[in-house]
Amino acid sequence: MMGCSEETITYTNPVPGDEPSGIAAELGISSKNTWFAAEDERNASIGFKSLGGEVVVDIQTNTTWKYDAVNAGWLTIEKDDVADQLVLNCEGNKVEEQQQATITITAGDKTATISATQNAYGTLEIAASKNNFQIPAVGELTAEFEVQSTDEDWIFETKDCPWLLLEQQGDKVTMTLDPNEEIEDRETTFVLIAGEGGGNPVSETIRVTQDRAVYVNVSLKTIPLSPTPTESDKKELGIRSNYDWEYTLSENSDWLSATKTEQGLTITAETNSSGSSRTATITVSAGDGKQNQTEQVVTVSQTGLDLDAFILGIDITSSSLKTYLPFDKAIDATIDWGDGSIEENVTSAYPSHTYTDPGYYIVSVKGSVTSLNSYDIPDYGLGEQFREVYNWGRTGLTSMARAFQNCRELKRIPSDNTEAFAKVTTFHYAFADCRVLEAVPDGLFDHATEAETFAYCFQNCNMVTEVPADLLYNCTKITSVGSLFSGTAITQIDEDFFSRNTELTDCSIIFSNGKLKTVPEKLFANNKKVTTFNSLFANTESFESVPAGLFANNPEVDSFRMLFSGTSLKSVPAGLFANNHKVTNFQSAFSKTAIQSVPADLFAGCDKVTTFMSCFTGCSELQSVPAELFKSSGAFTTVTKTAFNNIFKDCTSLTEVPAGLFDGFTLVTAFNDAFNGCASLTTLPAGLFATNTAVTSFTNVFKGCTSLKSIPEGVLGGLSKVTSFSGLFAGCTGLEEIGANIISGCAACKNISSMFKDCDNLKTVSAEAFAGAPAITNIGSLFENCTLLESVPEDIFAGMPNLATATSVFAASGLKTVPAGLFSRNPSVTTFGKVFQNCAALTTLPDGLFAGNPKVTTYSNALENCTALESVGLLFGKSTASAKCDRLFAGATALKSVPAGIFDGLTGATAFNNTFSECSALETIPAGLFAKNVNATTVAQCFLNCTRLTTVPSRLFEANTKTKTLTEMFSGCSGIESIAPDAFTGLNGTSLNFQKAFLNCTSLREIPDGLLKTTQISTYTSLFADCTGLVRVGSEVFNCASATMFNSVFDGCTSLEEVGKNMLVSPVKLTSVANLFRDCGTLRSVPVSLFDEAVKLKTLTSTFQGCASLEGESPYTVVDGVKYHLYDRTAENAAASGLTAITAAKSSFAGCTKLSDYDKIPTTWKE
Repeated sequence: MMGCSEETITYTNPVPGDEPSGIAAELGISSKNTWFAAEDERNASIGFKSLGGEVVVDIQTNTTWKYDAVNAGWLTIEKDDVADQLVLNCEGNKVEEQQQATITITAGDKTATISATQNAYGTLEIAASKNNFQIPAVGELTAEFEVQSTDEDWIFETKDCPWLLLEQQGDKVTMTLDPNEEIEDRETTFVLIAGEGGGNPVSETIRVTQDRAVYVNVSLKTIPLSPTPTESDKKELGIRSNYDWEYTLSENSDWLSATKTEQGLTITAETNSSGSSRTATITVSAGDGKQNQTEQVVTVSQTGLDLDAFILGIDITSSSLKTYLPFDKAIDATIDWGDGSIEENVTSAYPSHTYTDPGYYIVSVKGSVTSLNSYDIPDYGLGEQFREVYNWGRTGLTSMARAFQNCRELKRIPSDNTEAFAKVTTFHYAFADCRVLEAVPDGLFDHATEAETFAYCFQNCNMVTEVPADLLYNCTKITSVGSLFSGTAITQIDEDFFSRNTELTDCSIIFSNGKLKTVPEKLFANNKKVTTFNSLFANTESFESVPAGLFANNPEVDSFRMLFSGTSLKSVPAGLFANNHKVTNFQSAFSKTAIQSVPADLFAGCDKVTTFMSCFTGCSELQSVPAELFKSSGAFTTVTKTAFNNIFKDCTSLTEVPAGLFDGFTLVTAFNDAFNGCASLTTLPAGLFATNTAVTSFTNVFKGCTSLKSIPEGVLGGLSKVTSFSGLFAGCTGLEEIGANIISGCAACKNISSMFKDCDNLKTVSAEAFAGAPAITNIGSLFENCTLLESVPEDIFAGMPNLATATSVFAASGLKTVPAGLFSRNPSVTTFGKVFQNCAALTTLPDGLFAGNPKVTTYSNALENCTALESVGLLFGKSTASAKCDRLFAGATALKSVPAGIFDGLTGATAFNNTFSECSALETIPAGLFAKNVNATTVAQCFLNCTRLTTVPSRLFEANTKTKTLTEMFSGCSGIESIAPDAFTGLNGTSLNFQKAFLNCTSLREIPDGLLKTTQISTYTSLFADCTGLVRVGSEVFNCASATMFNSVFDGCTSLEEVGKNMLVSPVKLTSVANLFRDCGTLRSVPVSLFDEAVKLKTLTSTFQGCASLEGESPYTVVDGVKYHLYDRTAENAAASGLTAITAAKSSFAGCTKLSDYDKIPTTWKE
């Protein structure tokens, strides 16, 4: 302590110096004393009482500091370098003046300032001997202090603080606190007050802080360790506490070590070779070193390495505390479940156990277990609990089929150090889909001398990057290794890997979906019995090269299907298959590879091949093929049927095809998609298929050959058995012209659908293009999307007497005109659906276009969206066929009229749905339009949104008894102004549906008297709804004899003023008129007798809602001289009136305030 006798005092650290070079100085000041008032982190004031006292200031800095004091003679200042504190003390002030001083703290280039004052002698004040208290959470919970004041009647005031009790005895205050059970500190303040009665009281604030209750959380309560721990077996014990924590190990823990980390402890152990388990504890403790103290005890166990036992690590989570062991056959064993539970004499397959708590458990099984199979565990997904096998044991295993299959969290397996696999015959699917398995250990199969198959063994173990070279050395009996390493990440394989497996027959899929770039040339040199190498490297994208002699010693191979499919193979060595003369299958062998060429002798001598299907599909870099490629095989008598389908499909770089490529293969029946997608192919040799006389199908052969400019004469000649050329040149956008006789002599051909579809540069087609093929029945989509094709010869289809299907033939083409006799010699056609759909340039159609086609049953969409079509002739001849004409002219937005009698010949037609919908230019329709279509059942939406149509003509129908559905027939026809009174007179059927038939006909002014008087309609819903121009409804308009509901008929008719007398004819069955006149705001009156005959009415919901102009008396019926309004139709009046009680009438007269009886109407009817 230094005495302060000078006006200016300076104190510097004993070892002065600036902050280290390059480190910015930091400085802050604070204090827990309530006399200390901080303005910010470096400026504050201290107000001492006249009685004196002490304030401790904390200095926060990262370097040396000093202070200067000005006018501080009344202060005693002590600098504490250890605690980085400045202690300011003063005695009582003896003078009647306030004392003032300034203290400046400096650290590097930063300064902090404290302004200190002391009250003058005689100042009214109050002071506590201590004004800041830190109390423990438990233990000593009381504290006291003395109060000095110039007012001996001082008092204290407290906040609402239930955990603090204050007691005063004279000048002494005692505080008693409740124990703090919360894990956060808590704080409160209270105030000492002097001079309360004098008008200028003074106060002293007392701050009380209580420590938090200590807590320690550990992430694990039990930690099982493997008997043979590795570096990766370290266990992390997470520890959280609100105090500094420490740990101790139990006395019997010399085999265990713990290392402190930021998150907790890392636990490791030595190998336990004793054969018995051992345990130790870790005690984690925290607190204040007194009574506020707690601890957590963690039990660490380590299984002993009992070489006779099968030992498995299982991770149990809260989502499932139950586990099953992967034993699919009966066992006879003792099971230590790793949680203290031991079961003896267990015999059942898939034994189960339910743990009390989540955690990692090491299970030990000792006894007889003959088979491991996790795939069929009763509760799917529980196999993912398995984390590690520590020991295979000596349990008498004979099968490992599906052992640990789909155990996607299994990380490690051990070598077979106990000869556990000595009698195992199968490893079929063992370890398959173990997605996090880290490695295949050395010696795993050293004792598996009886094994016969390893098929799919490590499939999709995608973290496995290498395998031991001698993994299968002792497995001399195995016959199958199919998919052994499929989906793994191994990048190389030893040349001798299969050298001792001389009985192998199945080597399919071994390295598919892998990471190999190549393999050693002698990899299969000792495997002379192999019969299949299917998909050997398939979809291994990294695979780039294959040695020429890889299959030189495999003479028994029968199939190379998908051998290199999906790889990055860049070239094919000559002689690759030179010694494989028994091969029958090369399907997709090189598909989707990066090869640019193939050797001419690639298949030489393979005279037993039956298929080359898709062999080079998707070889996008292949530029040419030799003429002798297939002929060199000599397999002319074995290559049959579909052997060349897709052969060069999507070979986008292939520029030419050599003549004679397929010569001699006389038994082939199909070339479907053979060159589909060969976008660089520019020419074809004339005799390409000259010898392939047995072919019956040529579907999509040259589809998408966008560079093909012309079709050579005779390229398809002689193919007399072909039945289909469907899609043959579809998408050949380079074709501009089709010459004559392209399929001449193809007498069996029936199908040329889509043959030139999407040929968007095609401009000219010869009239004789399809001559010589009289059996054709299907030309569907033949020229669809040929956008530059503006015309076709009239005789183009003349030689097709059996033609039946003409769907979408010219859809979306560029046709501007159509010759009248285009289909005149095709009497057997049954469908013209979409035939000219989307022909946007077509302006007119001639009379009789379809006159010679009496068997047609589908005209639907035939002229849909022909947006330039302005006029049509009498297109149809006489036909009794049940034809559909749905959407026939839909979207023909330029069509203004149709001729009278256009449909007269189609007496068998059944449907006209949407026939003219969206024909927005249609101005008139002829009277009697459907008069002869007596078999039509539906005309729904027939004129939907024909906005320029102004009149509905007379007698649209004539003696039509089958027409039932007229739903939305004129809906949206906003230009209709009038309806002929006899427009629907010819409808003689029953139970007709007129729902929304005139919805939104906003120009309609009047509904004529008797419009539907004789028409038996069952559904009227929304018939004239939203006809906002409608002013008058005539008399006897609606025949309601078959209707039970008349809902929303005039809903939204905002201009309606007048309703005729007896508007409803025979409404005896009506039960509901909900929303009938809703929002008809100009309706002034309705006949009071409107509902006289509607004696069964029950529902009037919103019937007149919004009819604000409605005047007079609301509708009523007089029975025996008594007037019954609608609201009088009650259960009480039913017997006397004979009128059914109304049960639903909410809002029926809402807003009808002008009615003379409005006040009598029940409230719910008006809400």
